[in-house]
Amino acid sequence: MVTKSLLEELDTNTDHVKDGQPIGKVLSAWLFIALCAFISSYYLDLPAKASNTIYYALFGLPVLFTIVRRRKLFLLNKTALPFFIFLGLATIAEFLSIEGNPILLIKNSIYLIVLYAGIQYISTNTDGFRWLFAITGLLSVGYFFLPLYQWVERYLVTGHSQRIQIYQLNVSRSSLLIAFGMLSLWVLVVEPWLKRKQANALRPIAFFSTVAMVCLVAVVFQSRSTLVVLSLFLVCYGITRSYARQAALIALILAGIAFSTGLYDVFLERGISYRGEIWQDALTRVGLDCSWLTGCGSDGDYRFAGQFLNPHSGYVATLYYYGFPASVALFVLICQVFIKGMREKSPYLLLSTVGWGGAIASSGGFIHAPEPQWVYLWIPVFLTLASKPKDGNSLSDKNEDLRT
Repeated sequence: MVTKSLLEELDTNTDHVKDGQPIGKVLSAWLFIALCAFISSYYLDLPAKASNTIYYALFGLPVLFTIVRRRKLFLLNKTALPFFIFLGLATIAEFLSIEGNPILLIKNSIYLIVLYAGIQYISTNTDGFRWLFAITGLLSVGYFFLPLYQWVERYLVTGHSQRIQIYQLNVSRSSLLIAFGMLSLWVLVVEPWLKRKQANALRPIAFFSTVAMVCLVAVVFQSRSTLVVLSLFLVCYGITRSYARQAALIALILAGIAFSTGLYDVFLERGISYRGEIWQDALTRVGLDCSWLTGCGSDGDYRFAGQFLNPHSGYVATLYYYGFPASVALFVLICQVFIKGMREKSPYLLLSTVGWGGAIASSGGFIHAPEPQWVYLWIPVFLTLASKPKDGNSLSDKNEDLRT
């Protein structure tokens, strides 16, 4: 009933701002709240069905209604074209592959397009995303408290680190969600506050504390992907913030602590990773049974290395499911995100490193229905593509936009 009332109000109420673009203030506020609720659902450990329902009913339906009834509200930024090309090539490959499910892929692609449309729409009307990620950061701290407590308790009893798994999400996703929230809190809340207060002396201490907390997350969950994510974040942070020496020094200090105390053994206790065997098996099957142009499709029941359901890498999965052309399109999209984000020093680029880095060894692909990867990958990626330079010289002005 709430969503229905909102849609009826949007159909009759439209405000106007500069460039003659119609803006529904109610819609912008609603979508922002819905996005907060969707992200929060993962930190509240709600069932996947509940998270999906929040997205479909509170976010997706209003966006689809807006696109259909007031098509000029939907602004397609030219910089996002690689994203749509990637989806298009993946869909074509799914039609042509031996184990494809094009209907499911199209449905999941529509979900992602709706997410992009909603974020693009909100970003043209408000700059309040910092509050969104402030909430995400605080939720991450709370989400981490119970695993940390259990880890400390077990460590005091047994004398060695044990991997903690207490939530419905698997360990890797829980770890990446928490790392994403903590880094969001630093990039969009703590660091800007220190700059406003001109507390330059506190910046290295606060930054070191944030990085150390992310390392602790990796230790508690024994997540090697989190360490990869942190390394990629430090590289990008050092470049975009002209903070390369300090970031490198912090990384060296933490590495020294890990080796001197033996903490690095924590990541070896899980045993040898099977990633190499999985990836080799996936690529071998593409060459022998399928096609490098179309991949094998995403609807098969093939067991990688004899036991695993997916390639355990978003990049290998893209090549396996959709073939080489879609993989190239994905690479172009990544380049577009990094080039635009680096040029504009976008804070959302820094946050997207959690998703890009996490997908190296802990993802089953990039085109899915709502899932935690949307939080730490697609949302910051879409914000990077939709953001405008601080000086106001937007890459998405009227001469460069495609309107639908």
